[in-house]
Order: sequence, then C-alpha cells, then structure tokens
Amino acid sequence: MKVKSNKELSRKFVEKASLASPKWLICEGTRIDSNQIDSENRVKEEITGLISNYGGLTFVEHPVRDLDRMRSIFESAKANGRDFVVPLKAAYLIKAFEKLGPLSIKDLKILVPRKGWGLIYEKGFEKDLVEKDYELWEREYIFLPNSITCKDLQRNPEKYVVSMNLWEMNQLVDIQPRNSIWIKILL
Repeated sequence: MKVKSNKELSRKFVEKASLASPKWLICEGTRIDSNQIDSENRVKEEITGLISNYGGLTFVEHPVRDLDRMRSIFESAKANGRDFVVPLKAAYLIKAFEKLGPLSIKDLKILVPRKGWGLIYEKGFEKDLVEKDYELWEREYIFLPNSITCKDLQRNPEKYVVSMNLWEMNQLVDIQPRNSIWIKILL
C-alpha cells in the first residue's frame, strides 16, 4: 500500500477545506515565526546517517505519539538492515491507527520490559502467571511472534534501533547497553 506523503495530504486538505469557505483555521504552529523549512525527509536522512556510522545498539528518543516520526525511524533502521523496536505504549498506538497510519505492528519488534516478578525472561512458567505482571492492555503484545525482551537486545545489539524516551530509561538497567548511541530528535 502506497502511503501518501504529508505534503500530498496537506494539499488535499487545503483543497477540500477551501470548498467549505472556512472563517477560521486553527492549527499547530511549530516554527510559525521561522522561514526555515524542515522536512521529515531531512530528519530521516540524518537518522539514517547516524545509524550507518554506528555498529552497536542504537536508541532513538522522539515524541511517542508522532507516527510519522516513527515511520522515518523505521525506514532509517530498515535502510541500515536493522529492526525497529518500539515500547508497549507505541505498539498500542500503532495498532490503534494501523488502518490509517503509516506503520503496521507486524513490521516492528515490540520490546516487552521486565516487570514485577521478571518472569518474562524465565522458562517453564505458565502464560497466565507471566501475564499477571502486566496490565490488561499490555498482555495482547507480550507473546506476539515479533515481541522481544532485553535479552534479545543483549545478544544482537547491532540488529536493533530502539525507540525509547526518558520515561523508559529504567529499562537500561536490564538492557545493559555497551557501546551504544542515543539519538535525541529535537525537530
């Protein structure tokens, strides 16, 4: 499926909105007072370059609700032969918008963190016992074929680009990254 670019969608919106003869338009105004034009394509190129210059585990900090930014990171990871790993909250958001959004949950890896008892890492425990560590909404994601844990990140750090933010940094204790890079996207 070909996803239309934001530029195409914006032009289509302007065309349709003009037919309604609106009196007011309220919109987001990032860099409204700047003449500098930033593009998601430029952001993607920079991320792709940073990943390609680094061989270890890569973390990317970005707004978790920005699905277009996640698509850029996903494409940068793929361009470098890596899998894009998202946290449970991002997986939930991507799945909720899968029919409308730019990503499919099946194309990503989902990072399942250790919780309470830490049984997600242990073998031989009943599925329902492991699930008790997780909220009801999280349980849908923890046993998917594309779900991974920090143990997977430790075994093959060069395979992954991990979406992470400051609220998830406590997972670094379990991941124990070595020779890693943290990319914070400010745009």
